[in-house]
This record gives sequence, structure tokens and C-alpha cells, in this order.
Amino acid sequence: MRELVERCPIEGKPQADDGYVCTKLQVRLPGMVADRIPLEILEVIQSRGVGDVLDYRMAKSTFGMLPYLRYQRGDYEQSIVRATAWLTQAPSVRPSDLKQVAWLLFELLGRAMIVSGAVPLLGCGKPREESMFNFKRISTAAAILATAIVPAGAVDIFKGETAGAGGPVHTMFVAFTNQAGKADVEIQVNAGQTLTKSMLKGARGEIDFFSSVPSLVPLMAGQRAMYQNVENASELSKNLRSILGFKAGAYHPVTLDGSGIETWEDLKGKTIFTGPPAGSASATSEALIKIITGYEAGEDYTAVRLSWGEGYSALADGKIDMMVRPAEVGSANIERFGLSGKFRVLSIPAEIVSSDAMQALFGRPGRGMLQFDGGIYQGQLTEGTITALGFTQFVGTHTGVADDVVYKATKAFWENLDDVHATAFFLKEVTPETAFTAVNVPLHPGAAKYYDEAGMVFPDALRP
Repeated sequence: MRELVERCPIEGKPQADDGYVCTKLQVRLPGMVADRIPLEILEVIQSRGVGDVLDYRMAKSTFGMLPYLRYQRGDYEQSIVRATAWLTQAPSVRPSDLKQVAWLLFELLGRAMIVSGAVPLLGCGKPREESMFNFKRISTAAAILATAIVPAGAVDIFKGETAGAGGPVHTMFVAFTNQAGKADVEIQVNAGQTLTKSMLKGARGEIDFFSSVPSLVPLMAGQRAMYQNVENASELSKNLRSILGFKAGAYHPVTLDGSGIETWEDLKGKTIFTGPPAGSASATSEALIKIITGYEAGEDYTAVRLSWGEGYSALADGKIDMMVRPAEVGSANIERFGLSGKFRVLSIPAEIVSSDAMQALFGRPGRGMLQFDGGIYQGQLTEGTITALGFTQFVGTHTGVADDVVYKATKAFWENLDDVHATAFFLKEVTPETAFTAVNVPLHPGAAKYYDEAGMVFPDALRP
């Protein structure tokens, strides 16, 4: 991800301090080296008065690229010319990178025209009537840019989905896609997605790679819970394939000092964020609370379901009393609460750990008991060892993705394991010995081929 703020990019035109607000773009281009991207690439789409609409439309980009625009002005055609000139004269840039940039420009340009509705826009110093979109010229230039600069044999771009940034699921998936890119398997990442839906889209072949939770697999196969009304869910589940699993972290029941919550029994009558509306985390959190306390959501306490970002804000603002957040151990998202005060992570009581109900929860696919030192977090009040509900994830794909594609991506990931470990502390736990942790979906043939060649032994049940 690269964020740049640039003044008016067209030579000889008024600068921002003269009343003209120019380029501010955030662009995610997997596989590209940020320092090699000149401003010309980030200056291509500049518009005025449609920034808020573009923000929303871009976040839903089918290409998974997330540019954000804010009330900007500029010269479309000159920007295209400058971008094209750089791209065609950049021998160090890989063909796959050229294709990504080309389609980014095409995507942005097309969407800018769509959301504008052909409304006249003010250019740098141009009268309103002279700033009308010239659709034919602009669309022709975009089409040429998107095709002519992409050399023959450029690699395909695959679609991937994962959870929101800042959590272990997103971190691991991006680490996987980054390494896959080194083998020219380019995966555009659409983050912030609900994993229950991503796995369904993967089973349907609508996306190629995705993050998922082992506990969701039997639900889809049995057409239960969130999949009960999905036509052919059981048959679709047979299309799922795995690449590798990993220990993602633990459920953190977090409450701020002064909330009146020091033990699980104190949850009575409180307002608790249990997870997003459509995901599996909320159901798991509420099951955890019920096993420990016997409390029912909606009866003994108020369960609030929000997005993860809204949950963090609600806790910080005192609008809720506790949040249950799955996160890697040592997560900065958890420790943030200790930077300005004290907070507490509730530990599962020892007498509950051995109960049949808790053991059953630990025994669910992708779940287990996890313990860590409470002192790992600055400002955390629970002393000693914290016992928590651990969770695992897996990187998935589907039967329609070519064997050689998955083989190259898998090989690149494991051959660059040092880079993966350097991405985040918890990823040091990703090793050949933990590669198949809690995975309950057959491996993709391409992944299995690599593991056989590398001598990495996996359970027979995972052999495709």
C-alpha cells in the first residue's frame, strides 16, 4: 500500500494553496515495488465533487484495488499520456505489474465516468463548459492503455478475499499472496470480507483464493446455520480445496478498567460486542459466554453485532462494556487499549476448562485451548497465564484453479518462509510441522504435488 499527496500535477497550473485540491490516492498493487511507482500513475484520475461516491464505489472494486479519491482536479488526457510514456519505457517492471497498472487506470477511468453521470467538471483553470468529459477520447485512451502496454504472455490476475486489515487472517493471506506474486501468481486481494461468504464464493468459483475457518466446512457440507438457505450448499462444498492451515490466535474477551467487569459473572446486564452480524465469530463468542456463565444473549446481557472497526470504537467510547475479539496473541489491536489506560482480558476459569461443554467447544474444527502470559500486553490487568479459546484458519481455493497455479503459489510461499516469518511475530508459528493444523478440506492437487516433492507429510484424509 502506498499513499501519496501531490499538489496540482499539471505543469503551469495553480497549486493547492491557490484553491485547487489535487491528488490524494491510496492504491494497493500487490507484486509492485512501491518506490518504482511514479506520481504519474497516481495522478491518472483526478475529479471534483464526486469523491464521496468514488470512495464507496472503489471499495467495492471487482479488481480488489482500493483507490480513494477526494475532491480533485486535473487533466485526464495528459495524465494518461504521461502514465503511458512511463509504462512503455520501464524495462524493470514485470509484465504482470504492467497489466495491474493498466487495468487500474482503466477501472478508475471507467468508474469516474459512471459515477459522474457526465456532469461537467471544473478543470485546472478551465471554464466549466470547456471541462465536459469527452467520452470517446477518454475511453479510447483508456482502452489503448489497458491493452497495448501489456506484453503477450502476461500472467492472469486471480481474485482473492480475506478479512479486514489488522487481524491475523488478513496478515497471513497477504503474506501468502505476496509470496505467490514472486512466482507470477498475481492475486488481487479484496479485504474486509465476511469469511462465511468468501468460502461460498470460492465454492462457486466466483473467487480463486480465500481465507476460511475450518468450523464453516461442516456447516456448508450439511447445509446448516448460515448455509441452510443456500441452494446446493452441500454439493458446492465438494469444490473446496485447501493449501495450508495455521494457528491464527485466540478469542480475547476485552473490557476496560472501570467497566465493572472483573469476572465472567459480572457480564450480567452488560452490553457486549460479540462479532460482526454475518460471521461465525459472534456465534462462537456467545457460545463461549454461555458455557462459562450460563448467560443467554438477549436475556442476561445485550449482545451487539457490529463490524470489527465499529466494535473497537464502541469499546473505546464506552458505548459497550466488553468486546470479544479473535486476534493473534500479542496483537497491537488488543494492546492499543493499554496505551491510554488499563484493560482486562478475561481468562477461562480452570474449573470450566475440563467441563464437557468446554471440551466440546475446544474440539470443534478449527478450535482448541490456548494459553499465554497476560503480561504480554502493556496495561493488561489479569495476572499470570490466561486460558483462552484458540482458533485456526486455512488458506483455501477451489477445484477449478489450475494445478500449476496452486503448485507455483504453494512452492513460492514455503521457499520464502523467512520473508513470511518477518511479516508478523505470530507467523513464526507457521512451519512445515504446523502446515496442516486443523485443516479439514482436501488439499488442492497442486499443493499436494509440492508437499510430496518437498517431503512434507500430510494426513491421508487431506490427499485429493
